[in-house]
Amino acid sequence: MRFASTKLMLLLLSIVFSLSAWSQAKIITGTVLDEATGAALVGATVTIKGSTTAITTNDAGEFSLNATPADVLEISYAGYATKEVTVGNQEKIAVTLSAAAASKLDEIVVIGYGTTRRNKLTSSVAKLDAQIMESGVRSNPAQALAGTIPGVRVSTNTGRPGSLPNIVLRGGTNFDGSGSPLIIMDGQVRGSLSDINPEDIESMEVLKDASATAIYGARASNGVILITSKRGKSGRSSLSVDAKRGTSYLNVPYNFLSAEDYIKWSRLGVVQAIINKTRSNDFLAVVGPRGTGNRYKDANGNILNGNYDNRAVWSTMRLDDVNRELLSQPGWKQMKDAVPTDANGNYDPNGTFADLIYKDFNYGDYGLHDKATVQEYNLGMQGGNDRGAYFANLGYYDEGGLSLKTFYKRLSFTLNGDYKIKDWLKSESSLQFNKANWRDQSLQNGEGNFWGRMLAAPPTMRGTNANGELILGRDASDGNPIINIDKYIRNNQTDKFTMGQSFKVDIIKDLYVKIGAIWMYDEGFAESFNKDFRTGYLSLTNPNAGWDRTRASSAGFDRTIRQTYNAIANYSNTFFGKHNVDAMVGFEFYDAYAKGLSASGSQAPTDDFMDLQYTLNNATTQTRGTDTYHNRERIVSGFGRLLYDWDGKYLASVTVRRDGVSRLVGDNQYGTFPAASVGWLVHRENFMASTSNWLSYLKLRASWGKNGNIGIGTSNAIGLYEVQGAYGSQTAYNGNIGFLLSSLSNPNLKWERTNTSEVGVDMAFLKNRLNVSLAYYNRLTEDKLANISLPASSGIGSIRTNNGSMRNKGFEADVTYKVIQGKDVNWTVSANAAWNKNKIVKLPFNGNGNNRQGGVQIYDPATGKVIWGGGLQEGQEWGELFGFVSEGIIRNQADLESYNKIDIAAGQGYQNGGAGRNVASQKLITERGLTIGANWMATQLGDVKWKDIDKNDTIDYRDRVSLGRVLPRWTGGFNTTLSWKGLSLFARMDFAIGHIQQDFMQMWSLTMAQGEFNATDIVKETWTPDNPNAKYPRYVWADQLNAKNFDRPSSMFYVNSSYLAFREVSLSYNLPKALLEKVRMSGLRFTITGQNLGYITNKMINLPERTGEVSSAYTIPTQLIFGANLTF
Repeated sequence: MRFASTKLMLLLLSIVFSLSAWSQAKIITGTVLDEATGAALVGATVTIKGSTTAITTNDAGEFSLNATPADVLEISYAGYATKEVTVGNQEKIAVTLSAAAASKLDEIVVIGYGTTRRNKLTSSVAKLDAQIMESGVRSNPAQALAGTIPGVRVSTNTGRPGSLPNIVLRGGTNFDGSGSPLIIMDGQVRGSLSDINPEDIESMEVLKDASATAIYGARASNGVILITSKRGKSGRSSLSVDAKRGTSYLNVPYNFLSAEDYIKWSRLGVVQAIINKTRSNDFLAVVGPRGTGNRYKDANGNILNGNYDNRAVWSTMRLDDVNRELLSQPGWKQMKDAVPTDANGNYDPNGTFADLIYKDFNYGDYGLHDKATVQEYNLGMQGGNDRGAYFANLGYYDEGGLSLKTFYKRLSFTLNGDYKIKDWLKSESSLQFNKANWRDQSLQNGEGNFWGRMLAAPPTMRGTNANGELILGRDASDGNPIINIDKYIRNNQTDKFTMGQSFKVDIIKDLYVKIGAIWMYDEGFAESFNKDFRTGYLSLTNPNAGWDRTRASSAGFDRTIRQTYNAIANYSNTFFGKHNVDAMVGFEFYDAYAKGLSASGSQAPTDDFMDLQYTLNNATTQTRGTDTYHNRERIVSGFGRLLYDWDGKYLASVTVRRDGVSRLVGDNQYGTFPAASVGWLVHRENFMASTSNWLSYLKLRASWGKNGNIGIGTSNAIGLYEVQGAYGSQTAYNGNIGFLLSSLSNPNLKWERTNTSEVGVDMAFLKNRLNVSLAYYNRLTEDKLANISLPASSGIGSIRTNNGSMRNKGFEADVTYKVIQGKDVNWTVSANAAWNKNKIVKLPFNGNGNNRQGGVQIYDPATGKVIWGGGLQEGQEWGELFGFVSEGIIRNQADLESYNKIDIAAGQGYQNGGAGRNVASQKLITERGLTIGANWMATQLGDVKWKDIDKNDTIDYRDRVSLGRVLPRWTGGFNTTLSWKGLSLFARMDFAIGHIQQDFMQMWSLTMAQGEFNATDIVKETWTPDNPNAKYPRYVWADQLNAKNFDRPSSMFYVNSSYLAFREVSLSYNLPKALLEKVRMSGLRFTITGQNLGYITNKMINLPERTGEVSSAYTIPTQLIFGANLTF
């Protein structure tokens, strides 16, 4: 692709020429008041209709501007109906706006490369309520979208400081329901919403249907989020200081057992394994967390040190004359063994219940903080006159983590300036800088292990030795986390620097040309170094024992430079009084150039320095590695849009864009993406006059459009150079590095094509007190990017093709009702909901039924045959999970004798690895001559009675059923605002319905999969002879090696993950203006906000917003925030 002509065109378009215009302008002054109260409306916008001239009223509601007698002034204010006034011979104009007719249908909405009023909009565009951005604190604006816009699902997978939730619009375009919207801030594409200061945002719009997104062509199949930053307004200046400070409170992810309960239940679990003959009787007497083979002193009477001797790590011991003195020391306790043992501590059903001593250790006390500080400060200023305006904001955000050493900090600066160089020439400049520093992991065992496995480590660790020194415990990952926390050095920083400059030239009154350029530097630096850290037992003779002295060091730097150049021409006019036309054509060139370097090494002679120059690299040992990369992407585009309405009654829109992308080659590089939409304002028809007393607004709309996609925003994007194929370097042989074909070239690969149709209706009733918006969409994505597996003999695992298609269908509803609308008291309630279903229409041919990929075999009672379920299949949804169903528990001898099944499924390997043993009733074992031992075990009291779907007295793969789907069917939210004079209460909730989830940690702990880790308190609900009516089956050591009562996909742990999230409640108070004017203040607001207040959901689930099989994660903290906003 050649781009020299592109630069030449941009140069030509950048030439600005002079124009002279004759006018009869005069200075017009006026005031804007509230019709009901007569109060001045501060910040009301006064615009000359059909032009870009706009100012805002000052603190007295006054304005002044140049206008001709023929000009029409548009006066608008948030929450009030817009009014138009013809200047005529007036020099002073008094305008009153009515709140009674206020409607969000009058609001200004940002669309691609322009704006429009919502009542003129024929496509599906949603705008985030600005009030949501004002409350609480956020490291980025993503979470503000949760439950606020129908069809947008925001799912939070971690509460880590600075983390981003997943955002999916209308079910995504990928088979697995993924696909992230395109993010554009002030015209510049961004990789995500990270590091954006919410205080800089004027508005956020979500473009949902193809008629709205087609203007962004190749990258907009998954929707578009448009962010517009604040800019100064003419006629008003202010200085504001906003301070928020609060506390994040720990939500403990799991209720693990105390040491006493752990000893009881883990030893009972071993007894069950002994009954199953998978453990020997002496297993309770060994050294370990639950065993009684631990020692206080050696044979010579020397106190043992748990940092040097494994017998002194764990506290569980049989009470004797040697260790009895420990009971006088802090932390040591005594209990009665729950298991009968002999004198040596071995299991003996006829033995005695010995006295045990132990010590309780909580890993969370060392690895987690109960609370952490979160704070945000912003200093902003804005102002302007009829020649220019400015906005500037300096922001700082600091959120401490609840796990050791984690944090997120953001420093931001924004400066936007507009200036009329000439009456016909306007300059718009912007500058944004964001710097972020963070640490997202405490140790190097991963977030999931830290918040799950590490917290579940055995609670009987002694904690300290006789000298009061901390003991490591199991190892570096599952031991006391504070031992090594200072040994891992992690430095992460990203810098985002964006500069924008545009010039707007008014050619004639109704025609302007705008030429712009945006440059964005997005770079990051990451540095990691491991000092010598503890891994195990120390030695008095070997200084390296129990230490990792690898001293691994690495560093990396990457920079992406994004450049966007565009030019548009816009013409708007009214013909014959009723034909309103707004036409726009444009050109855009996008270039993203990324480069980076990384280096690593290890085995430096000391851990005092983390510099890579000290790492070992000699003739015999090379530890260093270096790498650099460079890649570039370019997109060149032409686009146009025509908006038409007749007398504000009949609306139409046509959009087209043509993109050329560097990721594809040949004719496939280019794609054309058209769209069209129409609207009808029915309430303006004469035959609707009789409904005016109850129907305020009725608009019918319909749209169709096409988008392209090369996987951007999904996990399946076409690589920058994928179509060209690739050779990969191989391990050096005899000092020589070879290269091997690692991916095939595929020049025929082309766009995914997405066609979306939508119909909708927007309504308002009772003088706009009730607003309702309904929409139905049907989206078909064809030529889907899919991978076809190749024979192993080819040397290539798979190749990507364009076979496959998927359909999304859905319904969305948005309702707002002003319950009370008065002078002092106002109450508004809003709700939205969305229903979505994804269906696979076509897959690459592979000879399987429905061209199935993956899946499991199950028995179908309707046909009496074994069929395939799940995976990817034509005509079906992705995400269906299958498992076994419990019909209850074998609670007594009668149940045991009546349950005669052979459980082959128990002998298979599932999530925790390792095949168990086949299980059968004692009757069947005897009748069929089966041998109890390595392959078989007898059904026991407390086992699950699995449902025999095919009724053949055998439990196997055919007896699995659908447990549910991983994608929610319904999503939505509620919010309400109640205000009385200066006091306001705001609350927001969101929900998702129809998906299932398995928290792996819950299943893993009840499986006792590792063999000695702790269990959650759910274990107290398991079957025992003393609790035969328990909810869950018996607790057995290493269930994956036994009957697999827990370690198999089943309805016990795959549970309904539907939830209602209480996202925030905020109370604010604005001091009276009359009081503030005495001290020269224009505003002072105090707020108190509670965020992430909890869920109504299944108790087995910690983070219900996740789906499918999930592991442990940083739980979302509850936050209490106090704020103050002072404006001069």
